[in-house]
Amino acid sequence: MKRNDIKKLLEEIDVLLFLASKGEEERKLFAWQTFVWGTYVLFNMTLWLLLPQITKAVPGSPWFHTLFIAFYFSTVPFVGWTRSLVWVAAYVLSAVAFYLLPPALFIATTVAGITLASFLVYGLLSNRRANRRISITAYIGIVWGLLFASFWWTFALHKNAFSDEVFNLWITYVFGAGILLSGVVFRRFFLLGLFILFALPVFSYFGKQYLLWGYDLAALIMSLMGITLYLKR
Repeated sequence: MKRNDIKKLLEEIDVLLFLASKGEEERKLFAWQTFVWGTYVLFNMTLWLLLPQITKAVPGSPWFHTLFIAFYFSTVPFVGWTRSLVWVAAYVLSAVAFYLLPPALFIATTVAGITLASFLVYGLLSNRRANRRISITAYIGIVWGLLFASFWWTFALHKNAFSDEVFNLWITYVFGAGILLSGVVFRRFFLLGLFILFALPVFSYFGKQYLLWGYDLAALIMSLMGITLYLKR
């Protein structure tokens, strides 16, 4: 083997090692965000189940207000405390829209604010590389966002058509679809997604509380899976 061939081979190995390290870094980010969002759902669902009077008393509900806290902590380990403050601006914009605009426009403003903040956090404020392609984990994150954005947009436009049962079952399916898709990155999430999609409707058959506690259990498992995978990597 010629010297130039050896040099070329070593360069290709370096590229493969770099790609492997980037893939591992992205999987670590995905694991952390899974932990954060699982904890977000776990906190709010448990609060709703144990102290519903508090949830109902907060304008906009704790689900809305803690949403941006979850966004903030989901990016802190990877872009820093200062850069993640973009989420504070997104929260202020959404809070103003909540008090001043009709529900449909409030949802639209919130989705737009989250989209812009995501672009700033992951794009302009990150260390970009030339010709960098969007990773599979980023695509999955985008799909998660689109699933929930479409759900809330539909809810805002057709609120009167949503009974409690329809709302709970539909958002459970959206959650389950996102978890199932996450199995592309970590296979164990595939099983959790199947549990949400097929077992929780059975829970719902016995009553609303069973469905909500099942949802809470799924969030706990999601959170534990996320932090376990994050600490392993």
